[in-house]
Amino acid sequence: MRRPMFYLTLFTLIFNLACKNTRTTSEQSKSNADSIVQLSESKPKVHSLYKEHKTQTIELYGVKVDLKFPNTVKGYIMVLPGWSFPRYDWCNQTTLCQNALEQGFALVMPDMGESIYASQFYPQSWDKMRKTLTRRWLTDTLIKYLQDSFDIVKPKQNNFIMGLSTGAHGSGLIVEDNPTLFKACALLSGDYDQTTLPMDLVFIATYGRYEQFPQRWQTDNVIAEISNLNIPVFIGHGLQDPLIPISQSKMLEMKLKKEHPTQLIQTNYLNGKHDYKFWELESQPILTFFNNQIGN
Repeated sequence: MRRPMFYLTLFTLIFNLACKNTRTTSEQSKSNADSIVQLSESKPKVHSLYKEHKTQTIELYGVKVDLKFPNTVKGYIMVLPGWSFPRYDWCNQTTLCQNALEQGFALVMPDMGESIYASQFYPQSWDKMRKTLTRRWLTDTLIKYLQDSFDIVKPKQNNFIMGLSTGAHGSGLIVEDNPTLFKACALLSGDYDQTTLPMDLVFIATYGRYEQFPQRWQTDNVIAEISNLNIPVFIGHGLQDPLIPISQSKMLEMKLKKEHPTQLIQTNYLNGKHDYKFWELESQPILTFFNNQIGN
């Protein structure tokens, strides 16, 4: 489950720490991918597999990333999962992957575990959080590797990024760090200003307590860096979301319209909760939104 606000987060963290387990989810016994490519293998081997397989899994320093390619590629979508969500949930529980491939989009789906897409850790950061991936791994390791080894997700290509829950938070930050790499982004059911959630235990476990380190809570903050979120943005949120209040998305919408009055912003607030039943409703609207940005 995605980290809930406060009490469920507290239970999850205490349970995980007690068990001394770095992950709350387990890998399926058999991946949907056809092959696994280790980082240590040669570059020609990687390219050979890229040409021979439409779906594969690469592994970068122990982190698995699913790559899915249509017959003809017109764009690349990086899909970021929620907190502790398996990378393959989008494909197993919605029609996003099938529809994206049919419409010509290749998919990059990393397993981010319990990452909150922080840029760094601090002396007060809990040991458990120090074991999670930072968003620098995405930019400095994964994206660079894809560019160098596969010649994909490069500047001036049709690159898009989307995420749900914590993945939406991360997607916004990745765009702000790389404002010219992506043509558009889609953010679903996310939180975008952690200073408005000072009792959230996952943020406390990363930055320390808000009242002691308020400046840290302004880092890795989508709203604080909103001047760099200057590409077309799709925002979706369930009206009955019990975990992340829809006020987070409406705040983001309001701030974007104020900061970038001519920017394309599309919102889709629907009846729904914090689950794949709702996210399925958003999948085709997101693909339509991305399709409309190709060539712009």
